Amino acid sequence: MKPKPGLVPETETSATFVVYDTADGTIVHRHKVTTPVGSAEGRREDAEEAALNYAHRITGTQRDRIAVLQVADDELRPGVESRVDVETRRVVRADEAGRA
Repeated sequence: MKPKPGLVPETETSATFVVYDTADGTIVHRHKVTTPVGSAEGRREDAEEAALNYAHRITGTQRDRIAVLQVADDELRPGVESRVDVETRRVVRADEAGRA
């Protein structure tokens, strides 16, 4: 079914990625990819590359200092500062980063 002009198409799938500084886990970019119903789902690798390119372009952070991680939406809570624990590659509250 073709969506009507002006209406937001129904979402079939979505994925969220964070791009982070590999030195300290600071999240420099959150990247969300949505696929409308009836559209072909893109490759994860392409979404990761797009996230890295965009983060590099908007922050100026060198590509060899950033990495990308796919996360569940509920791992990024509004109002809670988060980081990536670079050893475990998991999103944690900023005040928990680096704890064993």
